[in-house]
Amino acid sequence: MKLHGPLLILALSSSFSFSCKNDSKDNVSSESGVISDVISFGKKIVLSLGSKTKDDDFNPDNFLLSEESFPREDIGLHQTAGSDLTGTPRALQGIWWMDGNPIFDETVTFAHVDFTAKFPLVPVYGEGNFSYHAGEKESYRGLNADTQDRGGFAAFSFAQAFSLVYELHFTDNTYAEGMIVPLVSVGRNKDNRISVSPEVAGFGMKKAGENLYIRDTKFGGIKVPDYFFRRILVPSASDPKVLEKTEFWNDYVAAKV
Repeated sequence: MKLHGPLLILALSSSFSFSCKNDSKDNVSSESGVISDVISFGKKIVLSLGSKTKDDDFNPDNFLLSEESFPREDIGLHQTAGSDLTGTPRALQGIWWMDGNPIFDETVTFAHVDFTAKFPLVPVYGEGNFSYHAGEKESYRGLNADTQDRGGFAAFSFAQAFSLVYELHFTDNTYAEGMIVPLVSVGRNKDNRISVSPEVAGFGMKKAGENLYIRDTKFGGIKVPDYFFRRILVPSASDPKVLEKTEFWNDYVAAKV
């Protein structure tokens, strides 16, 4: 059977859900003096009371990219879909395809995110949160790896190296519109992160249908082409353990990079 861009997905020793909040300090001006108040220093992830997670859950050194690759149509077997069972809001449940994403991560799930936090957090390197392109070859390492292999590995490696966490800011509890704020660590201290202002990197998402979000992005105030969050699998209303295919499933399975 011909594979349409197999994927790599994150693997860890245990499954968990996040229960966290953040603590921000004063904003400071950039060194250039041209853009002020664009970066907030001292963001530190602080676990909420009663959290089942540990500080190590946000340590990127504890996470690896799986060696296993699989066909696109098997994504529901490898990635946990958000559902009532995971405490994921209905609007964000299921598994989402990042259609048109210029980076080599392919699907995302919010199953491991704590939505009781004021600003929910998504470690990009975290267990099963994202899947990555693996190309048509078995290994993504070495000189024989193809473009997709290298791209997927590079995307994960970047997230791991900078301890990249997405902080979700939604307008209200309908989750119809929001911003994604990148938090990155610099240097050896991975407990403290820099919060990047939307003036530097603005990641927006706006609901355009039951199974569709428009993802708009700006870098340095310059807009780049939109791409889309398309929900491809959604929990059944009668049984959250059963995943139903949406109208975007066939396009996802047949998609070429």
